[in-house]
Parts: sequence; C-alpha cells; structure tokens
Amino acid sequence: ITLDLQPGEVLGIVGESGSGKSTLAKAMTGLNRFDGLIEFDGKPVRGLSDMDRGYRRDVQIIFHVPVPHRILYAGKCEWSWQL
Repeated sequence: ITLDLQPGEVLGIVGESGSGKSTLAKAMTGLNRFDGLIEFDGKPVRGLSDMDRGYRRDVQIIFHVPVPHRILYAGKCEWSWQL
C-alpha cells in the first residue's frame, strides 16, 4: 500500500471489518512489527527504533470507541453512551 500525504493533510482510514485498518495503523505506530518500509519526511522508518519523538507526534492512532456524554438534569448528572 502506498499513501502519499502532503504537509498539513490528515488521513482517515475507513473500511470493512477485517480489511486491515488496525493492522496498518498499528504498524505505522510501532505497535505491530511489519515487513517493508515506511518513509516519513523522506526518512526510512523500518521499526520502532526509527520512530523518534517527531514521528510519534505526527503519526498517531485515534481509536473510535463509544464515548460517554454527560447529561445534566436540574443539577443531576447522568451518563449516556453515544453509539
């Protein structure tokens, strides 16, 4: 797979269950080993040892999970889940 992003662009990966979204994201963030090469800012990233602070700042996973939202009723706080 080849992804080519320009400075300032944001990438969101969507797809069917089992299509490899999480596997790709985990490889890109060092959570899974991978074969091949990631190139970031013109530098090769072959594994976790090449993922310095700048790389980890710019390449992150945002997991999609239900988040509780607080609902206030006359001073009473209740939690609800948005699915």
